[in-house]
Amino acid sequence: MRGTPGHEPPERLRPRKGERIVHKSFHSAFSVPEFDASLNELGVDGMLLAGVHLHACIRATALGAYSRGLEVAIAREACGSDDPAHASVTKAFLEYCGINFWRGVEYEA
Repeated sequence: MRGTPGHEPPERLRPRKGERIVHKSFHSAFSVPEFDASLNELGVDGMLLAGVHLHACIRATALGAYSRGLEVAIAREACGSDDPAHASVTKAFLEYCGINFWRGVEYEA
């Protein structure tokens, strides 16, 4: 919930000055018109997703991006789930759609 410590990202993931922040209330980030508009304005053609629930928010946002023709990858080590069976089925379905699960490498911005 916005305004609580649990809503704050870890220090290394906090937005840089001037970066846009979009708050969502539903599973897909695309449920917020500002999100889609920002991607279009910035000319984004792909995204790397990470988050708490692979089987919910990550899936919904990944499918929203996929349906818009964006290239989508999911940071495998940066997603979680409290429902392993549902997460496993979700992973298989997303891979079937051509969405890659990225292993990643250490990256320093």
